[in-house]
Amino acid sequence: MTVRSKLASAYAAVKADWHCPIFPVFLSAAIILPTRQGRVHRTAIRGYFSAGGRPVVRMLLLLLLSLVWFVKVPRMIWDYTKRIGPYIQKTTGTSIFRQVLDQTYFALLHSVSPREYYAYGMFTKGAKDLFSYYVYDGQALQLLSALNPQADISGLVDKRKFSRLLSDQGLPSVCTVAWVSNGQFRSENDVDRPLPPADLFVKPSRGSGGRGALLCQYAGVGEYLIVDGDLPVRMTQESRPTKVGLRLNISELMDMLVLRGNANELMVQRRLLNHPDIDIVPGGALSSLRILTGFLKNEIVYICAVFTIGDSGSIVSQSGLSCGVDEATGEIGCAVAIGEFPLTWTHHPVSGAQIKGRRLPMWRAAKKAVLSAHRSFAEHPFVAWDVALSADGVFILEGNHGYGTENLQKPFGRPLLKTRYLDVIMYWLNRRGFRGGAGL
Repeated sequence: MTVRSKLASAYAAVKADWHCPIFPVFLSAAIILPTRQGRVHRTAIRGYFSAGGRPVVRMLLLLLLSLVWFVKVPRMIWDYTKRIGPYIQKTTGTSIFRQVLDQTYFALLHSVSPREYYAYGMFTKGAKDLFSYYVYDGQALQLLSALNPQADISGLVDKRKFSRLLSDQGLPSVCTVAWVSNGQFRSENDVDRPLPPADLFVKPSRGSGGRGALLCQYAGVGEYLIVDGDLPVRMTQESRPTKVGLRLNISELMDMLVLRGNANELMVQRRLLNHPDIDIVPGGALSSLRILTGFLKNEIVYICAVFTIGDSGSIVSQSGLSCGVDEATGEIGCAVAIGEFPLTWTHHPVSGAQIKGRRLPMWRAAKKAVLSAHRSFAEHPFVAWDVALSADGVFILEGNHGYGTENLQKPFGRPLLKTRYLDVIMYWLNRRGFRGGAGL
């Protein structure tokens, strides 16, 4: 990461009420100095100071951003306590006064934002004691940058390259019908052909978060109903979009894709549907399984997995509820919404379908597939895999170099540094020769 991108990341963290990455962490690192998790937090700090450029200027700018944190803390505590505090007091008995004191302590001494205080349930004694074991969203990329800055991420970022790597390894990937770029529409075999009479899913070959996605539902007689993933959509029980959509024939659809492909290469794939055992929201988006794996001493290890339920108001699953997955059985727990409000659901709030206790189909096959896939990316300490469980089998959708940490921790109520994630970090730190002292 460049100096500019690091500063932009720090500014975005402060602006969005996330974890403040710099100054308060020095105090936190001093308090938890002897521990392995203290070493992890210091490594994350190091990431902000390891870029090129003038160190003095960079440090002054980062210090300025960190001082802004102290100005924002009272406002954040007021906003979050006013909105969430009464509910917490009613459900847990933790008084408003106690919540304010806790938030002030964590924000000023450990740079834990009020948002994270509520998201991770730090108003309870057990969660409060685990604060140093959490990896905060502002730290994840800095850790990856420090552990192996030379890692080639092109095979993960470029979906075309990623798809071919999976195919070469005989791993399950989604059938790609065509690629669209530079004003040209090409099939996978570089032979022009009409689109198949089937539902299609279109996404940029470089992108994240489902941005730029299109759902093309086959409507018969050579026509498709188009739903733009960047716009709101309501799905009927027959899985047909009823609010936002264009009806195009094959020629019109190809012309539209060519036009969109001028700005960003697109990949056209056959649409996957949820396996019947996990069709929790009929007509909703494809649900996805995110599995985090790590490279540890020439071995690929499983760390954790989260199942995200496709929402009825979207064509991608990023906005849905998330559930922790039991490694041994593939059974999912209560669902949570990613964000500060600490609500859980045993049944889906829209469809009423059972969530807690449901077992994922093909769980062992999914886990085996991503553990095998990580061997092709052994220079990466961690990879977060997105996997689909469809009626046609297991499919690896994407491998992610960068990943959010809240959705990997909140559904379990368990910090990442209480898993093998910590062992993987320690291995890479020792491999790179980083010492465990207090200095950066």
